[in-house]
Amino acid sequence: TNVSECLKIYLAAEPKPSTDFLTALQDLPDWLQDVAVVTTHVRNILNEKIVQRFPTFILMCDLIIYLVLVVFFYLSSREEIKARFRKEDENEDAGSSEASGENLIIVLFLGATYFLLRELVQIISLWSLGSVSSWFFDPYNWLDVLVIVLIYYFSILIATGFAEDEKSNFSIPDSSLRSFAATTHFILWLAVISYMRTIMVDFAIFYGGLIYVIKRLGAFLLALVVLLLMFAQIFYFLAFESDRCKGSKIENPNYDESDDKYAHCTPVRSIIKVFTMMMGEIGSETRYNDSTTAKIMYALYAIIIVILLSNVLIAIVTESYEVIQNDRAASVFWGNRLSFVAEMDAISYGIKKRLRIVGWYREGGVTGAPTQMQEGPYTISGDLYDNSKKEDPSKRYFYNLWKSLVQLFDQDMFRGESEALSPRNIEFWCIFLFQAATILVLIPLWILAGLCTFGILWPPQIRELIFVQKETTISRADLEKQKLEQLKEIQTNLKCLKVDMKKEMESDREDMIRMKSEVESTQNDVMSDLQQVRELMTTLLEMGRK
Repeated sequence: TNVSECLKIYLAAEPKPSTDFLTALQDLPDWLQDVAVVTTHVRNILNEKIVQRFPTFILMCDLIIYLVLVVFFYLSSREEIKARFRKEDENEDAGSSEASGENLIIVLFLGATYFLLRELVQIISLWSLGSVSSWFFDPYNWLDVLVIVLIYYFSILIATGFAEDEKSNFSIPDSSLRSFAATTHFILWLAVISYMRTIMVDFAIFYGGLIYVIKRLGAFLLALVVLLLMFAQIFYFLAFESDRCKGSKIENPNYDESDDKYAHCTPVRSIIKVFTMMMGEIGSETRYNDSTTAKIMYALYAIIIVILLSNVLIAIVTESYEVIQNDRAASVFWGNRLSFVAEMDAISYGIKKRLRIVGWYREGGVTGAPTQMQEGPYTISGDLYDNSKKEDPSKRYFYNLWKSLVQLFDQDMFRGESEALSPRNIEFWCIFLFQAATILVLIPLWILAGLCTFGILWPPQIRELIFVQKETTISRADLEKQKLEQLKEIQTNLKCLKVDMKKEMESDREDMIRMKSEVESTQNDVMSDLQQVRELMTTLLEMGRK
């Protein structure tokens, strides 16, 4: 459309990647954001932003704290369930169990506090940018809020003892404790899955494909529910008050609810049975031998539900997932990365703004230098840490130091001295010792220090290696678009060639006509000259006779 083309032209001018620019990209409609995030300029901006120290720090903190919450909530909920349902005569080690449980609760409380502070800082930063509404329309923010509420609720109730207090309105009953633990684990793992989509292309494609498939299955699921309810009622009424289902547990000693032949004796069990039959758990078909109608309905169920709808479901899922995998792979991943980068940029902007107000932060530059510059194209080189950029000296120091360590293994560096370097020379063993110390001690310690500091002490090359996504797979839609553009180009060239050939033929025709006229003119001149010669010869002959 014209809007998409205008957006591409604007992004081709390489505008400066300010916080407002990223926030505006995030606020675009989905169909327009898909166009923006796959452009080269936006990809370069996202790659450069995500390898900075602050986004790397937040990425690693999120991953570690998510994993800590999952593990410690598993341990704390397990201890709470054991303590709640432990018999009275098995409480000799209750003291140590309570002490370990308190330590687990403290870790959970700290993890939830980290995410709470992060969300609050994000809201304040977006409010200062005038775009706080984008926070409320992001479903992943509400997922984080749900994680915070559930962890706080569990931690506070367990720490205060209200969870077991039956008089408290906020207590967790014994019958609901297992369900609460299972639901919270489900929400925590959903948050982990949501995190993974921002750093891995394949996972982003899988996650986007899953959401897209669920959206596409709306009409199919509605039709499936209607058909399952229909067959469940049909089988229930065919078995209602029959000899197979007649009688209660007291009157019929052979009655067993787990027996497959009583599958349709109650409405609820009939619904469950038709659902499990669709999954392949048919059981014994002899329960449909009571009547011809039951056999016919069972055959219709097998044809409609088991054969037709199951294959339709497979076709819909396959087609929908291929759309994400082939047509929207790049837009899905870069859209997820845009959300995270815009969030981190807004938080960083808000923190710097408040530190600048209190005088604790000042942009680099000499006193009296201008604080603003004229807007112009923002060029990003192939190297994210090119020497032409003005950046933190510590970043440049780490970059050069890592580059120097890697150059120790560059064979071209010692090529001119290859004849002098041999095991018989001391220089050879010095270089060998330096290389061994680098690969066995320095590099592992540096990587470990970066892990312990959540990526802050890592050199830029490692952050770039982990988080920079160079290129995503070309989608099928892009391939079709390229083919269509090539065909259009060929058609245009053919039309131009046809016009050129037509012009050349017309020009050649005019040249032929002109040459023909010139030949005719020359012929007439020659004939005229010959006629004059003939007349002259005739005159000479007559004069000679006289």
